[in-house]
Amino acid sequence: MRLVIFFVLVMVCMSCDTLENPPEVAWQTLSLQTLEGKPVSTDGLTGTPILLNFWATWCKPCLEELPAMEKLMKTDAGKHVNFILVSEESLPTLQEFTQKNPYSFTFLQSKTSLQELGLILLPQSYLLDADGKVIWQEGGTINWDKKEHRERLKGLTLMN
Repeated sequence: MRLVIFFVLVMVCMSCDTLENPPEVAWQTLSLQTLEGKPVSTDGLTGTPILLNFWATWCKPCLEELPAMEKLMKTDAGKHVNFILVSEESLPTLQEFTQKNPYSFTFLQSKTSLQELGLILLPQSYLLDADGKVIWQEGGTINWDKKEHRERLKGLTLMN
């Protein structure tokens, strides 16, 4: 049964462009850990704006948006935002991916099922202010090269 659900999710993910109203996510309830297996408290993630992206190594649209997201992170608009990518895949899978793809993001593993959170489509992105409040969200593949995303990040960092 899990295999059937997995293939359905893969097919949905591959056909996903954008999702008008992605689900609200109680991100503070996530049980997270580093790729070294150390627990991460969501309380410790506040204090700086966060671009929170839920993704998977098998999700083609997720992988396609990573280079532009990395480029955005290195702009003046992105340098004061913490880019956190969360996957529920196994630590060895995520470690192998990060070794082969040296992105500068903070990669975390969710021990909380993303499906339990209502995330059935990947990727899903949420922009959080320094207090942890979701101020923007979008589901599906995002063209991070667009000016509107730089402006959104720049406006968020000016608020802090």
